[in-house]
Amino acid sequence: MSHRRRALIIGGSLGGLFAAHILRRIGWEVMVFERSGDDLAARGAGIGISDQLIEVMQRIGLPFSESSLIKASARICLDRSGAIVAEVARRGCHGSWGGLYRALRDALPPAYQRFGTTLQRVEQDKERVFAIFADGSSVEGTLLVGADGMHSTVRRQFLPDVKPQPAGYVVWRGLVEERNMPSAALASLHDRIMLALPPREMFQAFFVPALSNDGLPGRRRYYFFWYMPIAYAAALSSYKKEPLHEADLSSPLASSDATEALKLRAAAILAPQLAAVVARAIEVLIHPVVDLESETLVFGRTLLLGDAAFVVRPHVAAGVTKAALDAARLGEALTMHASDVLSALRYYDIEQRRFGCRLIARGRYLGTYFEAQDKASGGVAPSSPRWNPEAMMMEQGRW
Repeated sequence: MSHRRRALIIGGSLGGLFAAHILRRIGWEVMVFERSGDDLAARGAGIGISDQLIEVMQRIGLPFSESSLIKASARICLDRSGAIVAEVARRGCHGSWGGLYRALRDALPPAYQRFGTTLQRVEQDKERVFAIFADGSSVEGTLLVGADGMHSTVRRQFLPDVKPQPAGYVVWRGLVEERNMPSAALASLHDRIMLALPPREMFQAFFVPALSNDGLPGRRRYYFFWYMPIAYAAALSSYKKEPLHEADLSSPLASSDATEALKLRAAAILAPQLAAVVARAIEVLIHPVVDLESETLVFGRTLLLGDAAFVVRPHVAAGVTKAALDAARLGEALTMHASDVLSALRYYDIEQRRFGCRLIARGRYLGTYFEAQDKASGGVAPSSPRWNPEAMMMEQGRW
């Protein structure tokens, strides 16, 4: 083995790339292994950009310009007629998942990335860890980072019983090019986060940069997500193009019939400005809202990071930030315990497990809104907060 400390990073999405950059900056040799092709940029849409995420980006020297962000100064809630029923002044920033991914990937030399490489299993002893791949090859390292997402092969080996748990409702997602939006709707939606709260549902929409990470007016996209209390497994046959296992998110494209039904529902119950957003979505995706909580994150010289460790409900708006902070904490642990990798990993396990559990609890708390049996008549699920529009707008994205 090389005399240098080497980290094998399984998963080349955001979490794995953040880990690679952080570890390189503290002197580690890294190698990122991604089972997919060489570009994941098209898989993402809009993401919330927190101050913590910006701090990690700056720490690793990632090129960053405020012009690539879209800023919102307020959140407003619209009733069925389109009138504003509540407004909360709250700053927020949104960016492009694809733009962030490309910036991270392009800043990592190609020699440190291998695509089309599928992990089969992990082997390790007191001094080394080995990644064994499906093609029979193996690579040796000092530690192995499992950053391979919700359906992590690494986690499945060490925690076979930990799986995504459906929360009982789904989220529809869609993108609309700004140039395709009617001018009247654009004037109303200008640089604000827009919400609607039909009984037991929530619709939210906001501007995000285009894939080029250009946040200039006229070249943006409008991104929406719409939560509905529908059991995902029961919805598959009518809402999917193909039969799909409940835990498989590889083909989340809704059928044309389901998309048309969603647009009709939007016209019937949403404000005209918001219905216009849904009406102009060319493709609509559907995902189950799930929780995933790992009871431990470290197994010898192997650790879990990002969605491989915890999957937090999207109301918390912390998925990408959490992956970045996991990577930053790993770097801090390895710096603090530079001569003892195992002690560093124990520290990482304690700190990030505490952090992940807190986010899981926060997401479940917010999710009680969708579990209410009769919101319209004032009934609420056990332990559910009694929401009003101002409270809902303040609570979303807070953690």
